[in-house]
Amino acid sequence: MTKMSPPYDSRQIANCLIELAKQRGELMSIMRLLKLTYMAHGWTLAIIEKPLVNDYVQAWRYGPVIPSIYYAFRPFGIYRLDPIQLVQESAIDSEIDSLLASVYKLYRNLNANQLSALTHIEGGPWHATYVPNRRNIIIPNDLISVHFKNKLKRSKHGNAKWSRYWIHWCGRNSAPQPVR
Repeated sequence: MTKMSPPYDSRQIANCLIELAKQRGELMSIMRLLKLTYMAHGWTLAIIEKPLVNDYVQAWRYGPVIPSIYYAFRPFGIYRLDPIQLVQESAIDSEIDSLLASVYKLYRNLNANQLSALTHIEGGPWHATYVPNRRNIIIPNDLISVHFKNKLKRSKHGNAKWSRYWIHWCGRNSAPQPVR
């Protein structure tokens, strides 16, 4: 497997998050998986300034969704315990691997509904793009990036120098509280 930098196939990122949950003996619902992948994508846009996934995020009724993840994992039921088989996977860059572990640790104590509430905040990317009864509305990465950069600025670790170190710090220590 060759190492690649982002963006990755969103299903591969979802597989990584499932593995993190599995290592901790935790269940992963499809909604939780969608929200965690979205959060990881947002933090990657804010910190590394590159998209994490090569897929788009859409504003669905219940929040931001990466359709390729939904359609790949939903047929297996609400809870997914094992990663899906992908035709081609590339090795995840170590910085991204650390970021995924950090994001999982940051949000691991939140259930799917709590994560969903975080994605529905007024002025957030989903709120700014969602239109009731309309489908396939893409949430632009620029909007997601600005939102997560603002979250980073509001956190106690929000300076530019700190942002890259946040990934590694969070991966080793107790998780900071999510910034709303």
